[in-house]
Amino acid sequence: FGQLGHGDETDRKTPKVVKGVQQAVAHQVACGTHHTLMMTETQEVWTWGSGEFGKLGIGDEEKHAEPIMITALQGVGVIEISTGGFHSAALTGEGHLYTWGGGDKGQLGHGDDNSQNVPVI
Repeated sequence: FGQLGHGDETDRKTPKVVKGVQQAVAHQVACGTHHTLMMTETQEVWTWGSGEFGKLGIGDEEKHAEPIMITALQGVGVIEISTGGFHSAALTGEGHLYTWGGGDKGQLGHGDDNSQNVPVI
């Protein structure tokens, strides 16, 4: 599904630098079911892997085997990221919680069972 971020779906037995974000300094990484989030020290949030249910947060449900920035989170001051199996979350310094991805069991906390393909407060 591309969750390793190397542009392919090849399994790796040894560590390999993720080239799409090699210039950034990673502050936190979270891994879900076939997807990955990375927050940089400058509070950018990058994602890659399976986009099923919109869990990458970039507006589609496509697979992205290389890192892509979640532009909806730029400038909001993300301080923490987390992933579930089919959803993701980001917490800001002001205490706002953004969630996105599969919401069929109410796991996004929006008061419904809708999935979201971009971060929503």
